[in-house]
Amino acid sequence: MELSQDQIDYLMKVIPGNNGVLLFDTPKLRALFFSPEVAALLGFTPDVFNAAARQDALGLVVEDDQPLLFSALQKCVETGKPQELYLRAKTADGGFRWLFGQYSYAGDKDGIPVILVHHNSDLNDKDIYRSILNHTQRKIFVCDLWTREVLYANDAARKKNPHFALGVPCFEAIYGRKQPCANCPLEKTGSSDNLVNDVLNSETGRYERRTYQKINWCGHDAFVLYLDDVTDILAKQKETEALLAINQLRIQAIQRLNGIEPLEERMNGALQTILDYYEADRVYIFRVDPTGTKLNNVFERCRPGVSPQIQNLQNGDIHEIDRWRKVFDKNEPLITPDVEAIKTSDPAEYQKMTSQGITRYIEAPILSEGKLIGFIGADNPPEERLIHSANFFFSIAFAVGSALLKEDNETAIRQSRELYETACELANLAIWVYDIKHHRIVISDTKASNSDLSTYSIPRTIENVPESTKAWVNPDDWPILLDVYRQIEAGVPRVSCDYWYRRQPGVKPRCERLVYTTIFDEAGQPSSAIGIGMDITRSRQEKESYALSAWKSMR
Repeated sequence: MELSQDQIDYLMKVIPGNNGVLLFDTPKLRALFFSPEVAALLGFTPDVFNAAARQDALGLVVEDDQPLLFSALQKCVETGKPQELYLRAKTADGGFRWLFGQYSYAGDKDGIPVILVHHNSDLNDKDIYRSILNHTQRKIFVCDLWTREVLYANDAARKKNPHFALGVPCFEAIYGRKQPCANCPLEKTGSSDNLVNDVLNSETGRYERRTYQKINWCGHDAFVLYLDDVTDILAKQKETEALLAINQLRIQAIQRLNGIEPLEERMNGALQTILDYYEADRVYIFRVDPTGTKLNNVFERCRPGVSPQIQNLQNGDIHEIDRWRKVFDKNEPLITPDVEAIKTSDPAEYQKMTSQGITRYIEAPILSEGKLIGFIGADNPPEERLIHSANFFFSIAFAVGSALLKEDNETAIRQSRELYETACELANLAIWVYDIKHHRIVISDTKASNSDLSTYSIPRTIENVPESTKAWVNPDDWPILLDVYRQIEAGVPRVSCDYWYRRQPGVKPRCERLVYTTIFDEAGQPSSAIGIGMDITRSRQEKESYALSAWKSMR
């Protein structure tokens, strides 16, 4: 509808209050009229305010709010429906004032839309922020501090809440209860102005975080209650805490396994650490026997009140764990969260487990060069403990396997050394062990060894090898002996040489044949060497005498 100038002049005269008539001359907003009250509201004189408004009234609006006003006016013209908007208008002192504007499309003048505007500045915080509160998904309630009566609730708090009503206590409006919530922090004397607690909503089964903040609401002592669903946050936090705890457990168990105590003490200590964390009935280690056909429970720890089973679990048939071995062959642990799941598919295993009162269990393979040599497991841990347990048990199984193999190797070496020393004793050989890392020799207590110690004043433990041995070796043979030690450190499996002892007053000359066998650690690095010494003086002298005679006869 095209408006005449007479009609516009009439509108200017009859519209009371903080009003105006604007021409929406895109991209400008030119004022045809503003009532004097608007200029006074913002601290301007009418002349200054009107001059600016006639040029472009958008310039009187805080820059960030100008797009909002422009959009509202466009919508007003396009739909013909009034629009409402909170905006900040600039004041004469350089600040701003909140205004609530109501905008209506009145028609056109010379093809340009004419907008009627009414501004209201009689606003309090409740009016200004209501629209903001209604656009958040956070549930917000404002309640009387003393009566708990709900004074206000945003849209999110009202929706999908069958109990909601204004004017009733918060516990009734939110949860439909007739009594205050248990452990309500506002019931505590001297409670602070800001309170937070997490509770389980029994209706939804989800956790809520209640945040209370004391305020003054339209003259009331009140509090704002923010309700946030924190189920996922708490679950993530709990998961993080569980990961940290299980990582700490892994460190403690592996440190115990790698200790210096006897194997049984280390194994039982690690199992006890695992048992305490998992709250299981039993934690145990089984080994496959050398034939590969039998299983033996070699270590076990039980919580108080649970009967040990280790004596009953010897010489078991390896085929009893055929189902497990299919998983073990993939280098994966086996987790059975509910034994009922195998009742039909594996009735024999089901019967054996249920007869022992086992409802859930986890097993991890102990492997050596890809071959199953045993497994570690736990019976009846709480279901929530099974989360993240697969990687933990697999890493612990690896550490257990390393400890077992190390013990086996050390036992084999010890037995071999004992047999070796016995043979050397019978053959009248001196024997000792060379610690490569610490450059130390410890001489065994054999007849031949003791004779050498006495004759050449050699200590039973020799430090700083090979340099310290130079005092007992013929200078001409020292480079030969030095090269032997270099070869040992380089990882040569077997090294030997012949050398003469340094001549000493009153001591017959002696030539010794030295033979070293190098021992390697789990990483394949040389760690020690077993040495034997044999007196070859007589054969060496005969050989040299024969050579001398031959030389003379040739002359």
